[in-house]
Amino acid sequence: MELPAQTKPAVWGAVGGAVALAIIGFNWGGWQTTASANKMAKEQSDQKVIAALAPFCVERFLKSADATQSAELLKLTTNYDRGSFLEKGGYTSLPGSTETNWAVGRACGDLLAAAAKK
Repeated sequence: MELPAQTKPAVWGAVGGAVALAIIGFNWGGWQTTASANKMAKEQSDQKVIAALAPFCVERFLKSADATQSAELLKLTTNYDRGSFLEKGGYTSLPGSTETNWAVGRACGDLLAAAAKK
C-alpha cells in the first residue's frame, strides 16, 4: 500500500508535536510522574506530622523534672544541634514509644527558642 506524499510530513509533525507537548507539560505544565507525586505527598505528610508532634515535645520538656537546667543547656546549643539535644533527652518520642525523631526535636527546639525570646 502506497501512502500519499503529504502523509510523511504530517506524521513527523505529529511526532514532533507530541515530543514538544511532553517537554512543555512536564517542565512547565505541572505534569508529574507517580513517583514525584508520591514523594511530594510524603514530604507534605511528614511536615504535618512534625508540626503536630512538636507541641507534645514542648509540653514534655516543660513538665520534666529538670526543665530549668535543660532550658539553660538548650540555650547553649546551636540551631542545628537542638534536635539532637532534645532527641537524646527523650523528649521527641511519643509516650509508650522508644523511637525518636530528630525533625520533631528540631521543630520542638524552634518552638522553645521562640517562647524563650518572648
